Amino acid sequence: MNESEVSARRSAIRARGQVAFAMLVLGMPVSATATEPAAAAPPVAESEVPSAGGGTAAIRRELVELQAALDELDQRGRIVERKVELDQETRTADAKKAAVPVAGEAGFVLRSADGRFQVRIGAVMQADSRWLPGDDSRKAADSFLLRRVRPDITGTLSNFVNFRLMPDFGEGKAQLVDAYLDVHPRSWHRLRAGKFKPPFGQERLQSTKALVFVERGLTTNLAPNRDVGVQLYGELAGGVVGWTVGAFDGAADLASLDGDTNDEKDLAVRLVVRPFAAAESETLSGLGIGVAGTLGTSDGKPEAPGLASYKSPAQNTVFSYRSDTKAPTEANTVVAAGERRRISPQLFWYAGPFGLLADYVLSTQEVKAGTKRNTLDHEAWSVAASFSLAGDKVTYDGIRPLHGLDSPQPGAGAWEIGLRYGELRADRASFPAFADPAKSASEAREVGAAVNWYPSRTWRVGVNFERTDFKGGAKAGDRPSENAVLTRLQAAF
Repeated sequence: MNESEVSARRSAIRARGQVAFAMLVLGMPVSATATEPAAAAPPVAESEVPSAGGGTAAIRRELVELQAALDELDQRGRIVERKVELDQETRTADAKKAAVPVAGEAGFVLRSADGRFQVRIGAVMQADSRWLPGDDSRKAADSFLLRRVRPDITGTLSNFVNFRLMPDFGEGKAQLVDAYLDVHPRSWHRLRAGKFKPPFGQERLQSTKALVFVERGLTTNLAPNRDVGVQLYGELAGGVVGWTVGAFDGAADLASLDGDTNDEKDLAVRLVVRPFAAAESETLSGLGIGVAGTLGTSDGKPEAPGLASYKSPAQNTVFSYRSDTKAPTEANTVVAAGERRRISPQLFWYAGPFGLLADYVLSTQEVKAGTKRNTLDHEAWSVAASFSLAGDKVTYDGIRPLHGLDSPQPGAGAWEIGLRYGELRADRASFPAFADPAKSASEAREVGAAVNWYPSRTWRVGVNFERTDFKGGAKAGDRPSENAVLTRLQAAF
């Protein structure tokens, strides 16, 4: 019996009761026809109308029976009404859980109505070109390339667990760049586990979408790229202090690692202080100083040395260890053989249209080749400054043009210029036992200039000029200077 049937049944019984009550009050017989309810009331079966005979006692019994039937129907009605309420509550809960699709400059987002679950699909695509005018040696070809093609899938689970999955198909390769879970029950401490950037190189930690220059500077050579591990991190005092402590498998300089080959692990720490983070002055609030370090042990093998080559901004090799790639042996291949430690003081300053990024890195590694062993100290430093010509705010996360071509108030977008100087010095003890002085430079000095145009918040066009001078690295003295023109068309959302 549904709700409408219960309501009709209740009305019929009440009409029958009214007839019986009238007979009782009048104390006189009433014909069956006279006891029929008004036409407006629902029809009542003839057997349900009290008979003319039987007297007052019979009518009283009829009223008692009718009251019992009415109570039963009321109980059924309450059950039906509760079922209706539960059904409505279920529908409301389902509506709250329903996914809400959103599309915009932040990517394509599928989010639950309560915001506790969401998935965002974004991407970074960088179409580059490299031109090396004056490269008579033809060691590097002028080329067009897809530097990075990275789908970026991020999401939130239960409002306090984030995840990220980002592969890369750039340069004709397929690799997993980032894959991690991030748990953040409180703002002052978070837990991240998986494959991601260790907390060390300041420029390395900066997103590729936000780089002022097409390629990172020389200091990034001495920082690990990606590693597998776990870290705790957070902020204190309203963002004045940022801290990170992590343990990782132990990637070499400029290298990415997907798994460890020994039981040793690297410890990584980073501390950043923004003393004026709470200041109202925009000039001071963007100032920060920091220090980062790693400590671990690496033991390589001829087939997996645990050492990396260093590159110029044009991605040509500046320094490499001796190695016989055809038939590597302990005698002819240099491998990591002991403690590895890094230290990096850092500085950044963002004030309105101005940005400054500076860091120094010292990387110390024990190496061996056959019976020869040594501890080598490689160091690098760089300073990069950028300025927004249209007054748009420069930040560590890049520029967001206020008046792009597709803005509500359209404009010419944001224009940015950048200058960078950096140096890389290999330990002189590397030569000649561990590195070939005819192929590896002992020093590299880079000067770079960049011009970027941001027609919208998702597009960027960049042109760089990079000049790198070398000390050593040739059979007869110094390697010729490297001049490079790098361009980039970037879509990021």
